[in-house]
Amino acid sequence: MTLSPKEVVTAIWEHIFNAHDLSAADELIAAGYIQNTAGVPQGRAGFKAAFGRYLEMSPDLRVEMTGIVEIGNLVVVRGKVFMANPPPGYASPIEVVDIFRVENGQAQEHWEV
Repeated sequence: MTLSPKEVVTAIWEHIFNAHDLSAADELIAAGYIQNTAGVPQGRAGFKAAFGRYLEMSPDLRVEMTGIVEIGNLVVVRGKVFMANPPPGYASPIEVVDIFRVENGQAQEHWEV
């Protein structure tokens, strides 16, 4: 059974972002994943490399979802990112809005606000 777009994004937040299970990306992130954030590598491998760097900087990283809306194959998530060592210029928690395009049970594309 294929997960709904909302279920895919919730699984990304729970399994990858909170449980730090990068292997979950093999099922939840498309091989050709498009990242619309400057400086972040493309594809599933790029996603895993970028998130791996965040975990190196802050192994205690966790996220808290404060809202989620599914509109067709787009999922908009509002949340907070907690890190002991946030990127330069940021203070924890970092409030985020993520938009994912999901097809065939995998995140295909991502934007952030």
